[in-house]
Amino acid sequence: MWHSLQIWKDLSEWEDAPPPSPSKRIPLQEEESKTELVRLLRENKTRRPAQENFSEKIAKIFSLPQKESSPFLLLAEAETGTGKTLGYLAAAHLWAEKNEGCVWISTYTKHLQRQVEAELSRFYPDLSERNQQAVVLKGRENYLCLLKLQEIVLPLFLRAQGNPKSVLPAAVPFALLLNWIKSTNEGDMKGGDLAGWFSHLYGFSYLYQLTDREGECLHSGCLFYQRCFYEHINRKALHARLVISNHALTLIRLAQGADREGMPALPAQHFIFDESHHLQMAADNVFALELSLKGLSDFRDRLLGSPAQSKRRKFKSLHHYLKPLFSEFSELETSLSEVETIARKILPSATVLHKFFMSETEEVAENEVSLEFFKAIAYQLDAYEPTDLETGAFERETNFYPSMEEVTAASVDFLKSLEKLLEKFTKFYKLLSNLPLQEEPEESETRTAVEIVGNRLKYYLLPALNAWVAMLKPLPTIEGQTAERLRIIRGDWESADDFHKRWKNVRLCENWIDPTLPLSALLENQALGVAYVSGTFRPYKPSKIEDERESSWHPAKRRTGSLHINGITNFDFQKSPFNYKEQAKIFVITDVGYSIRELADAYQKLFMTAKGGALGLFTAIARLQKAYHYIAPNLSKAGIDLYAQHVSGADNTQLVDVFRQNEQSCLLGTDAMRDGIDIPGRSLQLVVMEKVPWPRSDILHRERKKQIHTQEKVKLEDEEAALRLRQAFGRLIRKSEDKGVFVILDKRTPSRLLKALPEEIEVEKIPLKEALEKIQDFLGDKLS
Repeated sequence: MWHSLQIWKDLSEWEDAPPPSPSKRIPLQEEESKTELVRLLRENKTRRPAQENFSEKIAKIFSLPQKESSPFLLLAEAETGTGKTLGYLAAAHLWAEKNEGCVWISTYTKHLQRQVEAELSRFYPDLSERNQQAVVLKGRENYLCLLKLQEIVLPLFLRAQGNPKSVLPAAVPFALLLNWIKSTNEGDMKGGDLAGWFSHLYGFSYLYQLTDREGECLHSGCLFYQRCFYEHINRKALHARLVISNHALTLIRLAQGADREGMPALPAQHFIFDESHHLQMAADNVFALELSLKGLSDFRDRLLGSPAQSKRRKFKSLHHYLKPLFSEFSELETSLSEVETIARKILPSATVLHKFFMSETEEVAENEVSLEFFKAIAYQLDAYEPTDLETGAFERETNFYPSMEEVTAASVDFLKSLEKLLEKFTKFYKLLSNLPLQEEPEESETRTAVEIVGNRLKYYLLPALNAWVAMLKPLPTIEGQTAERLRIIRGDWESADDFHKRWKNVRLCENWIDPTLPLSALLENQALGVAYVSGTFRPYKPSKIEDERESSWHPAKRRTGSLHINGITNFDFQKSPFNYKEQAKIFVITDVGYSIRELADAYQKLFMTAKGGALGLFTAIARLQKAYHYIAPNLSKAGIDLYAQHVSGADNTQLVDVFRQNEQSCLLGTDAMRDGIDIPGRSLQLVVMEKVPWPRSDILHRERKKQIHTQEKVKLEDEEAALRLRQAFGRLIRKSEDKGVFVILDKRTPSRLLKALPEEIEVEKIPLKEALEKIQDFLGDKLS
């Protein structure tokens, strides 16, 4: 029986291949991309001039480079309905095949990643060829981990063997998963070929248990390394013609310059960023640094091993892996012992933290300088920043500089301890890297142990430690702030009176004021051509294409970071072909208050009038959750299913899939649902916004606003809100036969922001009752 459960033995092993050869440098000729696009369209497909023009513009980034340091750049705004996805894929595929090279396509959301993937069959009708030439690449946390599967399935088997009559509730879902593994193409458990009903039927815990969400991977030290789904698809990506990734992973790969296992540098020199108005946000997340107690505790576990009572997958200590070597390499053992001694003094264990947070005393454990540091910055946060009552939780932040005396003193002590640890770590890593293992067989236990420890040091421990040391060193100005970066103390906790919770959840963060600076530096070194594509680049577009001015592209250049690249820049705007005057209505409701009960009541009436096919957008998770619990029972009685982010724990992609298939359903969401989803027809005919989506007025926003106003004399709040309105409206009309209504429940909506919406539509400011009647009349037979 156990033999039959080991289905991983039937999986093929990947084999290393030589690095890909450099691509040719044959440019695309004039109208060549347009000709390819027309060829790809089926006979019954209507040709779209905007799509053809857009594809020709994309082709310009594949021009012959004039000099290596000056890539060709394109900023293209292609509105909904122009067919931009197929437009840029046609040019990218044509160049890749012609030059035997790779084009890297990056999106912000999984929804758009799947849209791009759906078009690939046009270029590679043969499934086998498509699997080799076009790769959809995601983060490691999306793919099944075979080691985790073995760790879960083996105890189930032993229980069944010991007691054949025992009932095992988990046996059925794991049996289904084992069958899926036999047939899956890539092992993608989130948005891949695993049936969407699985998580709804059996819950999401199975997906979380079987994926690497916390960086536990052993890399080449894993038993299943050469059968690993993630490693397999990464190697396919090195030789693919088209790679479809996401912004975060693309930026990480650019920063790394190579895969973690020493693969060649990123195979592409041409990049297409779709949804590129989100590049700044993605760069902000990738290039930010954070120092927290959770991070320190995780670091300790990776170094010293996880405690026995840990509920997460347990890390084995570095000592455990290297113990067989110590008899021969005593200097290595001594060096590791020095590292461990310092780590035990300054890094709190999970057990120490638990006891400390649950105690009623403010005494800090001896030598725990880290706890003293977090205690100090928590007190500074309390002293400097009031509570944000709007969020319903205590979400606070304050500048790290100027620091209180206690914070300065604690920072100095903590920095000295971390620097000493870094010094010992560096010495240990040098000894490990120079071990004389030439006579050891390639797959020996000794080599495997050294590889596991080396990878953990190289990819997790040393980068984290270097970052923390850098964060505690003073910034080189009197104010403690450079023109590029900010250090901020952040904290979120539910009890204002429990100081232990404050210390547990407070953290020190470092952010770039303009995170596109490091992104642009990386692209300028790597790229020969870059296309930044979006449906909503600018908050207010010119009413006529001939009125285009380069100055109107400043927001797009700033958000993408293209203004920092010394390249040849072109611009393109393609207007939507939809007849918005006939296909859509826009209402601003004038008599709905701001209490959650009034908002929930308005949502319920609108959703019932539409009889499903409605998307409700919120600016705060807490308000969404409260509204959901108010209206879900009544909608259910009316035969309307209600789905929501942040309620069921469902993955966003799966929520959208279920919503798309069920016309008698509604969906509540936040930012992730505001753009990047494509739901045509009756399934989405009403979009309701809770209020104007103003950006959160935090410290980073304050500094960015100041910088942008100095340079461009624009109001960042208006720009952000207008772009978000455009993005939300763009969810509504996806095809020429669609009809839909866009509703804003905020009577304070400024008229100046409404200029971001299609000028063909007259915005009506009316009471809710009148709006319900007009929705009934406008949607008409679509409601039957």
